[in-house]
Amino acid sequence: MVLIYIGLLLVVAVSGGECLTCLQCDGVLQPRFCRRVVDCYDGELCSAMRVVNEFGEQVYNLGCHTRKVCGNITTSSSTKQCANCCETNLCNSEACGEPGYPLNRGPVCFNCPSHTSTGLCHDIDFCFEDETCNIVGRQLFSSEVLTSKCVSKHACRDQTGSHISIIGKREVSNVKRTRQQTCDLCCHDDLCNRNCLTASNIPDKDECTSNPCGFGGTCYDTMNGYNCICAPGFSGINCETDIDDCLIGLCGTYGTCIDGISNYTCACETGYTGNNCEIKLQADCSGIKHHNVNATDGVYSVLTWKTNRTIQVYCDMRTVGGGWTVFQNRFDGSVNFTRSFSEYVNGFGDIHTEFWLGLENLHELVSQGNYELRIDVTAANGSKGYETFPNFTISAGSNYTLHILPGHGSIGDNGTQGMLLHNGMPFSTFDHDRDHYNGNCAQVYKSGWWYNKCMFVHLNGVYDLPGTTDTSAMSYYMFTNGEYISLKTSRMMFREV
Repeated sequence: MVLIYIGLLLVVAVSGGECLTCLQCDGVLQPRFCRRVVDCYDGELCSAMRVVNEFGEQVYNLGCHTRKVCGNITTSSSTKQCANCCETNLCNSEACGEPGYPLNRGPVCFNCPSHTSTGLCHDIDFCFEDETCNIVGRQLFSSEVLTSKCVSKHACRDQTGSHISIIGKREVSNVKRTRQQTCDLCCHDDLCNRNCLTASNIPDKDECTSNPCGFGGTCYDTMNGYNCICAPGFSGINCETDIDDCLIGLCGTYGTCIDGISNYTCACETGYTGNNCEIKLQADCSGIKHHNVNATDGVYSVLTWKTNRTIQVYCDMRTVGGGWTVFQNRFDGSVNFTRSFSEYVNGFGDIHTEFWLGLENLHELVSQGNYELRIDVTAANGSKGYETFPNFTISAGSNYTLHILPGHGSIGDNGTQGMLLHNGMPFSTFDHDRDHYNGNCAQVYKSGWWYNKCMFVHLNGVYDLPGTTDTSAMSYYMFTNGEYISLKTSRMMFREV
């Protein structure tokens, strides 16, 4: 049988003749899982041997071996068996390629509920990062009995106790405990709570309180200092170095990379958007749907075809094939539509909820092709109606005149008591009167609209309690059987045909 020698970590004799404290276990899966220790004899080293147990599993036997044994360990199977020796306390917690104790941890402490200074505790515990070693000694029957364990760093302080004693049921006084306490100390080095002489009553300082890792890293307190785990974009011992993300060139062909404190941003060229300027902007929701048939309802950025402005629009991608650009949306009355002419020109509201896109945007968006207008409304009882009108355009300001042709839909609006009454009318507000009425329709009915004399469709009217009768309310005369009854919802939108 060919014997294969396993390389060992052999060292010089332990300085000063001090004995090592080593892990002592048999059959553990990894050396660091062992929770018992033993004090070696003078001249012995910590050892870890990987063996195969009776079940065919690779396990570890840990303990102490003489230098001679460590220098003569042999094995017949280098793939399964292995042996290491080392010379520092608990150093056999790692061996044969297995990981040892992590850096981000608390100390390894003795953990025994009752032992004496002459009767060594052999059990250990692995403390959390915010814990430290503690040892308490008390006189019991003329002997010092010790308790060692892990405790919170915040619990490490002098502990003097007192209790209330009732003497003869008349006198109440604070009396010190008579049981003698020999020590109650904390320390933060591995195995430092062996006895009252080796411990210190000064617990380990939490190095992370001074935030040495700054905003670029997370600090972890260790036994003898701290470690910094750097956030993405930072490097260095204290995560103080900001990595230049722009060296990677993440903004592609159509963006300029701007390096930030912890990341980067892309300044996109006109006509492009996205985190890395990889998305080419379309002119409206029809174009977005054409380039992405799986696009869903939501807010998108588009590029106005004439003025090259990037604006946000809400796209309806489900109704009759989708591709609709919504320019008016109302459903709960959260936005007031009694507005001035300049507000109707520029737009108002929240693009994610209720809004008016703006007459100037509307004019430019529908002046680049052939568009249809769709109106969807809901009555107070939940019934729905719609109407679609072809050849939808809005003239330039300051009139922003409405142009449509007779349409079709469930409302049946093809006469003069519906939307067609407003065809060819400029847009009017209380401070911009362009209607055919002797007075001011917008002032009487409290909103902006393409008023005639004055209206049969009034979708920008006051959002009253749905189902109530009010001539100034948001209404569609033909949909509510010839009455001005307040609607529950209204949506106006267009798409290219």
